[in-house]
Amino acid sequence: MHFITKSLDTLKNRLGTNGEILIYGEKGNYYEGICSFNLSAEDNEILYLEKENGVKFPEDYRMLLNYSNGIKLFQMVIDNINIGGGLELFSLNEIQENAGNVQHPYLPIGYLSENYLSINMESVKNNQPNYLYLCSFLESIPLNLNLELFVDRYIISQGSNFWDWPIYTANNFYKFDE
Repeated sequence: MHFITKSLDTLKNRLGTNGEILIYGEKGNYYEGICSFNLSAEDNEILYLEKENGVKFPEDYRMLLNYSNGIKLFQMVIDNINIGGGLELFSLNEIQENAGNVQHPYLPIGYLSENYLSINMESVKNNQPNYLYLCSFLESIPLNLNLELFVDRYIISQGSNFWDWPIYTANNFYKFDE
């Protein structure tokens, strides 16, 4: 039923020996990126964090943690120096470290474009499938996705902010580009 691990396995098969990948960017640009994966989290570690926070993680997120306890996707490399960017999905320890950086009911599970990728735990509790948000200190923006769809689309778009694409049209794209 879930395909999140298949999406990640397919990406891994495209990576070089050091996790490198050539990324085709917008407007004909390209750069070298790096993807890295930690070892998987143990079920007892996941259960402990759920208990500590009084939550039950969505199934696709549990599957991701069982696959890798922390992932970095499409970080930019220039002259063999990793300058960051891309998506960082937190390890269980990093979730605990960052939990206070967003307001309840959001649980930060990653960092992306200067925002926290967060699970709205009230949505999960109420069985709402679109539980993923981008959270800053000022606002929470619904992505209308679950983690599985987000990761799949993020891989397909090679790290582009695909959720912003509908904002840019032929009428306004070149104004944003100035």
